[in-house]
Amino acid sequence: MEPIINLLRELCLYIVSRIISLFRSLLVIFLVAVILIGCLLYRMAIWAAEHPAVLILPPAALLLLWLFKRYVLGREIMVSKDSAVIVRRAGGTLEPLYRGWHRLKLADTVCGVLSLRPESTQTNLEEVFTFDEERVRLSAVYQYHISDPVPFYRRGRKNTIDFVELNQWALLTVIQDFSSDDLYNAPHEINARIEQSINDQLHGSGLRVSNYRLDELVWPETNEQWRRNRSQLPFQAGHYWNEARGLRQRIC
Repeated sequence: MEPIINLLRELCLYIVSRIISLFRSLLVIFLVAVILIGCLLYRMAIWAAEHPAVLILPPAALLLLWLFKRYVLGREIMVSKDSAVIVRRAGGTLEPLYRGWHRLKLADTVCGVLSLRPESTQTNLEEVFTFDEERVRLSAVYQYHISDPVPFYRRGRKNTIDFVELNQWALLTVIQDFSSDDLYNAPHEINARIEQSINDQLHGSGLRVSNYRLDELVWPETNEQWRRNRSQLPFQAGHYWNEARGLRQRIC
């Protein structure tokens, strides 16, 4: 036990001696630097007395330092319309920057640029059953966009969302609560319910669905087909649902 204590004591003495030696070396270097800077300032003062025009150099140097700090160390970026820039701050936190000019600090890092522009998509025909157990096939159109850039960026490109399965699940879940007549009389309520169901599942992903509209309706038994009149506004589509309903009654 005693040899170990002696070894630790010698190790501590060696470390302390090295620290003291390093401190002495730094002190000598500091004194030499102070002497050299003092001599340089003395020479500059004598030269400035002989050449008064040189007095403009210090303000010019300060101006150059300010320009260097503003445009080199402190970068400025411009974010365009319908875009967002993800910036990682010095503490590691992610922050979105939206349209306009933004100044970045030296430790800030630009992680990526995201488009906030809505993307339109059309779904496939999905077979579902209504509340009165009638088999129908439905397709829809909707838009999706990035509503919260930070969660969307954290998900990454590999962890994508399957909108096909999500839309199929929403149709199966919602349409079973509505009858066949509701498909004609309450299309707005159905669209809103499906859109809300999808957005509930997208909570926390940074994505959001909007303008969800049923686009096509097919009855497999009669092969009758209805398509939304795309030249009309969404809230005017109910009239065409009623026309399709009357036509189906006359055929059947």
